Amino acid sequence: MTFNEAKKALLYKFSGYGINNEDIVSLLRSGIEEYGFSVEGAYNALRIELSTLLVKDGEEYFTVEDIMSITGETYEECIKRVEEMRQEIAEQGGNPDDYAFEVKPQERTVFFFPEGI
Repeated sequence: MTFNEAKKALLYKFSGYGINNEDIVSLLRSGIEEYGFSVEGAYNALRIELSTLLVKDGEEYFTVEDIMSITGETYEECIKRVEEMRQEIAEQGGNPDDYAFEVKPQERTVFFFPEGI
């Protein structure tokens, strides 16, 4: 993913909420320069933050790979953390599928995070 692709995708998704090109460019640069994210990591971190702050009753889905781009974890580490999180939620009487649910494509397990992490 290029910087321009990330910028365009975020503008497409969030411009209706008052976010403009300058905001997106500044936020992406901050994620990359100040926090050391890759473009993809900064893009996914902004998806989490902007959807949490701006989108009422909306859902934003994240794959394990999206989360890996933010956390720097390996696939296995991320899956383990998700499984532990799901178990903790179940033990507390919650529904783990409200936070992360599994979709099984042909090659590997994918979890989606409707509300980010």
